[in-house]
Amino acid sequence: MELILREFNFDSIQIKVLDSLIAVDTGYLFTPTVFARNILQAAGLIKYCECVVIDPALKSAVVTPENKKCFLKELSHLKIYPNPANDYIVADYKIDPSSSNIDLYIIGMDGKIFNIVKLFKTQDQKIISIKTFDNGSYIVAIKADEKVVQSCKLIIIR
Repeated sequence: MELILREFNFDSIQIKVLDSLIAVDTGYLFTPTVFARNILQAAGLIKYCECVVIDPALKSAVVTPENKKCFLKELSHLKIYPNPANDYIVADYKIDPSSSNIDLYIIGMDGKIFNIVKLFKTQDQKIISIKTFDNGSYIVAIKADEKVVQSCKLIIIR
């Protein structure tokens, strides 16, 4: 069997698409997730090792300190959809379970706070009306214990 080595040249959009495929699958078992992870790993853009311990007698490679480390995704996330939005958004979030005093902020690009929504759970989805907001770009951020833990950009187009 002939091994073909190619140089990978990805632009930022392609890398973001591959990374988003990985982020969608929390169990890392979805076939496109595995392909996306393998592509980014082959291109040298991420480091990954299986977090499953395999009996050394079954391995043909020498175990080194570098491949003992596992790089795991963050346990927290904030996803806003639809984006761009029109009348409402759905904020899908997950943060550290030990967090308290959790608020979701919608902030204009000028720094003005347009809306604050109190969140009572550390993982949930919240539907938020944005009918009164003007067209433009906003930042959606989650603050827990007086610290911003996640944020993302929101675009409103009507």
